[in-house]
Amino acid sequence: MSDVAATPLGLPASSSIMPALLPDIIVVQHESTFDPRLYGLPVTDEIAAFFKPAGAIAGRLHVDCFAAASWKSEFAFVTGVSALAFGPNNWRIFFHGAGRFRHTLPLWLRSLGYSTGMTSTARSGFLNNDAFYREAGVTHRIFRDDFPPPPSDQRTAWQDDHDEGFFNASLDALASRMDSAPRYIHILTNYNHGSHLKQKAPADRSADRQFALEALPMPKYGEYFARLAVSAAAYEALKKRLEGQIPRRPTILVRYGDHQPAFAAAITGRLSLSADESERFETFYAIEGIGFELDRSLVPTDPLDLAFLGTVLLGAAGLPHDPVFAARASLLPECPAGVRKRLFCDEVCGQGGPPPNDDRPRHDRYRLRGANRE
Repeated sequence: MSDVAATPLGLPASSSIMPALLPDIIVVQHESTFDPRLYGLPVTDEIAAFFKPAGAIAGRLHVDCFAAASWKSEFAFVTGVSALAFGPNNWRIFFHGAGRFRHTLPLWLRSLGYSTGMTSTARSGFLNNDAFYREAGVTHRIFRDDFPPPPSDQRTAWQDDHDEGFFNASLDALASRMDSAPRYIHILTNYNHGSHLKQKAPADRSADRQFALEALPMPKYGEYFARLAVSAAAYEALKKRLEGQIPRRPTILVRYGDHQPAFAAAITGRLSLSADESERFETFYAIEGIGFELDRSLVPTDPLDLAFLGTVLLGAAGLPHDPVFAARASLLPECPAGVRKRLFCDEVCGQGGPPPNDDRPRHDRYRLRGANRE
């Protein structure tokens, strides 16, 4: 690892206070999703509520990748360690990391009595994902090839990557596998994945497309915004479904964007904005409670680094911290993501980076994480 000190950090004591009722925890990774207001673009009320729901703990999120490599964001959330700490090996982190982490968020939650599960639109075995999640403590793992085919007339089928269909298919599939213990579920979506030249958003979202194009006449952005509106509606449907399950158990919903889509690199030029490459590594996060009052005593930095999101989740849920999570919570005020001097991809070690078939220009593939080189 490229950024690990030779001297171990002294760990504080763990906390042992448990809430009277453990909440279910549902985590959603939103594919290629960022808040357009990051670039000064307007949003509808529906989209504003999607990024910052009333009563939520929400803000900007600093992630490890741009335009691709969602698994780096998955890795950082699950382990609490930046994938970039592994230099050029970060592109194969699910291979190198499987079975080598004795401390992960799912393992800790499992020790507290949680049943753990995940669903993904990727196929089983993609970049060693099944083995990585198994060793990271996720007991029930369901991938694209594990789902039965939906009825041919089901427009929102998860096979078409529509969030609402995938949310419902995920909860239904895991309900038959997970027991009555409190549940930790990680759902990895794919609806807003590129190419944004392909029109996936339905015709009834033409008003959202037009709203976006009036602010930024870029067809890819219009498609992105229209899909975003579909995702926002799907998420509201998910919340209504979960609210209907109360009082079975209160629920905490955690959502975050894994990275920005590739076309976002052109937004600053189109809008004549000053170039700030660190903006390309910002997405969003939001934590909400359904039938559960969030603990707001742990104040996140802005932007929050994705590797800390699991720690903030535990704090918001009022769940105990082991010494590692306690150390992360104590370090959080000292780790503002926006000023971190990290390098992206092969600039860490001078080699590596995206697969050879990635045809984006080199200056778009290898980016400084912050404003300064080390």
